Amino acid sequence: MPATRKHLHISKPRRRQRSVSLTTRASRCGVKNYINVLKSIHPSVETFFPVTKQYLQEYIDAKKKQGTIKANSLDQYFQHIESYNMALGHGWDSQEFEPMMRDVLEELVQNEERTGQRKISSTTPGDDDDESLGQDDINDPSSIQIVCFDMLHVPPVKLERNARIPMVTNDESIISLPYLHNAISTAKFPKKWGKVDRSSIYYRTETWKDAPHYALSDENAFKNFWENWSNQREGSEVQLILYAKQRSTTPAATIQPLQLPSNNDSSMISSNIPLAPLTPRKSPPLRKSPPPRLRQIPSLDFSPGPDSATPSPTFIQLKSVTIRSPTRVYKQNIAVSDKTTFSSLLSFAIKKPAPQGKQFVLQSADGELEYMPEDPVRKVIYGSLHADVIVKMEDVREVDFAQF
Repeated sequence: MPATRKHLHISKPRRRQRSVSLTTRASRCGVKNYINVLKSIHPSVETFFPVTKQYLQEYIDAKKKQGTIKANSLDQYFQHIESYNMALGHGWDSQEFEPMMRDVLEELVQNEERTGQRKISSTTPGDDDDESLGQDDINDPSSIQIVCFDMLHVPPVKLERNARIPMVTNDESIISLPYLHNAISTAKFPKKWGKVDRSSIYYRTETWKDAPHYALSDENAFKNFWENWSNQREGSEVQLILYAKQRSTTPAATIQPLQLPSNNDSSMISSNIPLAPLTPRKSPPLRKSPPPRLRQIPSLDFSPGPDSATPSPTFIQLKSVTIRSPTRVYKQNIAVSDKTTFSSLLSFAIKKPAPQGKQFVLQSADGELEYMPEDPVRKVIYGSLHADVIVKMEDVREVDFAQF
């Protein structure tokens, strides 16, 4: 039975997309891949837009010869190319181009079904899949990669295997923080990850070992994530991050009962020795050994603070802060130390004082907390490696002391 095209966008009515800048369209993976492939064929040509039948056929032939692209990925590439070509004002010749695209996509679908490599779009690779991600999977714009960190290790380590969740949609406006939470709640994760905390989502924009993790705690944080995801640079990758749930590594101590000889055991009884009632031996009291010391790392703070007499091995120390207002970002990824205060962050990010009759107010990302300017940042914000601090401006209220 020939493969259908119901899961690809050609057979579906196009939804109206929200306005996207020309720079964003040009930076998408499909446009970059299209230019790189044709550049290898025509090194002297500077631009390959508007798209022509010859250029599109050469691109299709190259991807078929490469043999590693998936149908869903190529379909998404075609959408990026079409979107950018139309944004440049060149239109799109559907009568010429869509039969060419449909033929290659249906051929790829049939090949995937024959070889058993086709995956259901609502599932993700798990531990039983035992597959390695190729370059086309890594740059696949139709899904995003998820990695998991075990926070019990010092320093935290990335667990084996990765997973992916789908990001395919013709209407980008439905991609939101609840969309990610729903996709992660139903995703299949590798068994080696164990129990995963699906309620807290983080992301990173680089894949090096100590790349900072940013919490996806509200819609403003999601906007920053989506901007990074939509404008990924060549050679970099935005990944979602989950943490494995903490579990006890010290089993409860058990004391085995003393085995006494039975009454029928004549070897333990002498007729010359008078029998006396047995009394249990008192075991020496167990010495409580001190907890193992964990070496300090930048992301975890084990030193006792001025208000605490004992260290906490699960305390995650704040590493960086972003200062922004509800409408714009003033400073990103400001490194903080134990002496950094909210007022020093504000003066570093915004050089000018507030206008006369106004004052700056610092709040948490969810707006539930208001920070005192002279408080140390790390004493107030903890439990994550990165945090957003919102700057707002309000009127200075005059106090009528006669009303006290």
